[in-house]
Amino acid sequence: MTANRHYRWVILLIATLAQAAACFFVQGIGAISVYIQADMGLSAFQIGALVSAAQLVPLIGLLVAGELLDRFSERLVVGVGTFVVGIALSATVLAESYWAMLLFWSSSGRATVPPSPAVANR
Repeated sequence: MTANRHYRWVILLIATLAQAAACFFVQGIGAISVYIQADMGLSAFQIGALVSAAQLVPLIGLLVAGELLDRFSERLVVGVGTFVVGIALSATVLAESYWAMLLFWSSSGRATVPPSPAVANR
């Protein structure tokens, strides 16, 4: 019985860390946007579009993620979503243009939906 209780806490810890990691880039965009703007020579509009892509795209993704969770196993959908976030954020580091960064950040925004508690907690 105690092993089962410890297992639940371990899973809760892992889920909490996964959620924090998956959504960190959305929360951190504001802090690094000044540096991105200066480094890439972007306008305020372009920075706003990057922030919007990362934060508004998940609204549409909630509908898709809900449908996927109904059709496939939760572990598969959440696992693939978390993997795509990691790949997209890693690729963002290599982005040399505004359009590439916009594409990668919107992909990351879409992929953060399955690990979110609002979708995965049914």
